[in-house]
Amino acid sequence: MDKFLVLSMDSANPRPDKVAQLHKEYTIPHGHHLLSHTRADNYFNYVHSGVPRHIMIFEENGWLELPEALSRPLIKGFREGRSSVNLYVNKELFLLIDFSSMVLINVRIRKMQSVAWMDETGKSFLPYMALLQEGIPPTEFDAWILAFGCGIQSASSLQLAENEVPFSQQPFLYPVVSRLRRSSASFLAVQETFLSGMGPFATPGSILDIYACNGRHRLEAFERQIEFTARERGNANVKYGWYGSTDNHITEALINGFGHSGRLSEVGVLGTGIYLTPQDRSFASIRLCEVGSGVQHMLLCRVIMGNVEQVRPGSKQYCPRKNYDMGVDNVLNPKCYIVWSTHLDKYIYPEYMVRFALPSRNKEYLCGLKDIRFHVEDQKV
Repeated sequence: MDKFLVLSMDSANPRPDKVAQLHKEYTIPHGHHLLSHTRADNYFNYVHSGVPRHIMIFEENGWLELPEALSRPLIKGFREGRSSVNLYVNKELFLLIDFSSMVLINVRIRKMQSVAWMDETGKSFLPYMALLQEGIPPTEFDAWILAFGCGIQSASSLQLAENEVPFSQQPFLYPVVSRLRRSSASFLAVQETFLSGMGPFATPGSILDIYACNGRHRLEAFERQIEFTARERGNANVKYGWYGSTDNHITEALINGFGHSGRLSEVGVLGTGIYLTPQDRSFASIRLCEVGSGVQHMLLCRVIMGNVEQVRPGSKQYCPRKNYDMGVDNVLNPKCYIVWSTHLDKYIYPEYMVRFALPSRNKEYLCGLKDIRFHVEDQKV
């Protein structure tokens, strides 16, 4: 059974930001006859609409406007008479939109959601039913694409230039991150944490942006694990740690979590898992970050440490020993955390992404430091 939100049709063209107040929730099975009625109504919207000025997507908390970097090529496709548009980033298909069905499909995470828009005359166009489904099984996902007429082979496509927008503003990261205002309490707290671990190598001006990571379901699973670990160990021992890596790995962690594909685990000197540095040692993760046009990205993660064990260099571990949860290089003064590859689903949560640029001399020095994954001093137990 799938949930659809059926919009009230009593109000003529309500503004999309007010639509959330008009929802009535229904549950209907696949193949319900309402689907054909829905497509007809949505197609009527499409053929009577002018070129969109703003495009909105439906989320659990209502209608959200797409950022300009994403809406611009979609509006261009509509203006050119395309009823459906494929968007590519780095030559990889990641998004489809079918204006005639008023549906947006995120191919990477198998998510479907309704779209609405306001045209250049100020008139709003809303779908008959607001759809929101994510994590759809592959076979069912393909059937949905065919049902809504968004076939990859038949849809027209637009190519996004690889350098059109910076990594942190790439459309496929929306809506998994939200940019923080520089004056906000969260921004200032993360900034202080980042800078306190950078010493003289960074200043507030080094930080270009800070983003909050949005992953409600993963956060709920993480918080349940905190409660479970606290009951089992007496203290969940939650710490903050810095994760530096390539832009592709950071994207994977933001969109799918650390444990979704298994590709983020690394085999290092302490074993197999995710390597992080403590919150007061952000400088040590700099050399792990990819440098694109001088800009780097790092994730500030919360980690359930529970009971920690000291791991000796050369370890082949990939899971904790009995009565332990996480590994460190030194129990009393850790310089490196390792989240075992068996614990990536629920024991680590990426909370913030910092986008920063360092002076060349500072960056070169920090990138020349030893890699925490392969150079850890052997501490006596």
